[in-house]
Amino acid sequence: MIPSSGLTLLTKLELVAISVKAEKYFRTMLMPATYEKLSPQVRVMILDVQWLSFTTDSWTNPMKSCSLLSFTAHFLHQSERRKVILAAMVLEQDHTDQS
Repeated sequence: MIPSSGLTLLTKLELVAISVKAEKYFRTMLMPATYEKLSPQVRVMILDVQWLSFTTDSWTNPMKSCSLLSFTAHFLHQSERRKVILAAMVLEQDHTDQS
């Protein structure tokens, strides 16, 4: 049971509606916009390194609504280890550890 002072406080509070973005927003809007914003900076950084290594990875989100494949560059920049996802794409078929 809520004490009466707490109940009074709850009735005086205004509820704020929070808009939660769907996963599709992040895949179709935020990721491409972030790529366009950061890719010129990454290109300049990569031109300044002596060696690059590349890896690929794939994963499926917990809801299994999409699987992604990424291409990542690893390098040293000003004596700091860096890794940058150069590309990511949605896979047509689900990726699982069984496939």
